[in-house]
Amino acid sequence: MSDIQLNISSDGYKKIDNNIFHLDSKILEEYENIYNDKKYSDNGHENTSIINDQKDLIKFNNLNKLNQNILRLIKDNKLDNIEFDDIWFVKSVESIYEPKKLPYIPHIDKVRKIKAMVYLNDVTIEDGPLYMAKVDPNNYENFRKELKPDYKKRQENEIKNLKIEDYSPLNGKFGTTIFFDTNAPHFAGKIHNKNSLRKIIRFNFRFKPQNPIKNFFRNLF
Repeated sequence: MSDIQLNISSDGYKKIDNNIFHLDSKILEEYENIYNDKKYSDNGHENTSIINDQKDLIKFNNLNKLNQNILRLIKDNKLDNIEFDDIWFVKSVESIYEPKKLPYIPHIDKVRKIKAMVYLNDVTIEDGPLYMAKVDPNNYENFRKELKPDYKKRQENEIKNLKIEDYSPLNGKFGTTIFFDTNAPHFAGKIHNKNSLRKIIRFNFRFKPQNPIKNFFRNLF
């Protein structure tokens, strides 16, 4: 697995189509248990459960293993300055789609993270796949830093300098995993079929804060 090149530092994202982590029905069972547990679903987000405490992963063997494997693969690609942030368990349905609103418009995130989205069912163009633009995510670093704390009110993180044709729909089978830098423009696709249900787990990793003392001594030499 260490020979897999993600290239997200230059391309913004990497989709791995095969079920690289050998997921099966056991991860689906844990997904449903977490999604339906009020401890994780009572978070203010619709159709979403969230694990914020990494210690909770001990109770879910398959999820814990998946988290470790994803983190290891990211760090094998020289992105070793990241750490666990949280994990989102999302069920997307046709009725929650809101055109011209986040997350359904091209955007970047205010807080830069590395994310890994895992499809837990087959996702076609009809099922609202993730859309990504292949760009150097560092091109949007200054734009991100200038976003105000209340940027969401006016959707100031919307990306307007790219055409819709610059984005690719990332369809995939069960087990497809998409690694991406949130500085790369992206958006959630529309679910066209009322009977569709897109299940995903999204692993979020934040960048570790820089150590000013360490950086000071590094710059002396």
